[in-house]
Amino acid sequence: ESHHLLGALLLDVHGLSRFDEAKGHLLNAISCCPKSAKYRQSLGVAFQRKGDKLEAVECLERANEKDPMNVQILMQLGRLLKDAGRPHRAVEVYRSVTLLEPDHPMAHYRAAALLRTLGKYEQSLVHFRQHLRLFPDHAEAKFWIAALSGDPRAAEAPPPRCIASLFDQYSDYFDQHLVTQLEYRTPQLLMDALLSVASAEALSPPWTRCVDLGVGTGLMGPLLRPHVKAHGLEGVDLSAGMIAKAKAKAKTEGRIIYDRLEVAELVQYLHEAAEQRGGAG
Repeated sequence: ESHHLLGALLLDVHGLSRFDEAKGHLLNAISCCPKSAKYRQSLGVAFQRKGDKLEAVECLERANEKDPMNVQILMQLGRLLKDAGRPHRAVEVYRSVTLLEPDHPMAHYRAAALLRTLGKYEQSLVHFRQHLRLFPDHAEAKFWIAALSGDPRAAEAPPPRCIASLFDQYSDYFDQHLVTQLEYRTPQLLMDALLSVASAEALSPPWTRCVDLGVGTGLMGPLLRPHVKAHGLEGVDLSAGMIAKAKAKAKTEGRIIYDRLEVAELVQYLHEAAEQRGGAG
């Protein structure tokens, strides 16, 4: 147990700077107690923090073998499998949880979400309905049940979290798909239109403030930046994944693009901005 505690402590205090040392202690703990699921789980967490998804999955799989009834390990394994691009196995794991705990809401919801992305809509509906049984007011579950059942009302107003989740999943591939594969030219066309209207309305740049609504990964930013004064370019998006990509671009390019990036619902963001301006006046 001392090796296990020391390994965990090293990671907590020093992070990845002493990863190899922490890993060594955790491996020693496993060697001393090969039947321990907890030690293998801790090693999996260590690899997860390091960003090594495959090793993390392997450790959690071995932990599950040692303690197949451990719901915490199964839920952690399911998430790691999903992140590692193994949705079919993740579904198996979440279903195992629902067998052990039939009223585990998150296992039902995660299984439903994965089955939906795999195109197994009837199976997905079963788990969404189980989740809704446990949480009758859950807006996302209601939406997906309606959408997968062919209810046209589902398309009227999808919950913000559904939209955010979809774009979070897409954020890693957004630029590649749109710019490289689809030759996406909307940012440049919008910029041309914006400058044309601004000229006609005697609102030529530089502008004091500009808000990029639905900023996505920040494709408009480099085009807008030369026309907006310092501290005046903002971007807002419902997807935290998209905002993270927009922030990363600034680091990659080594310059400030957006002065402020926020995760928010657009209408709410505009209302709050208007109230702040009114209060300042």
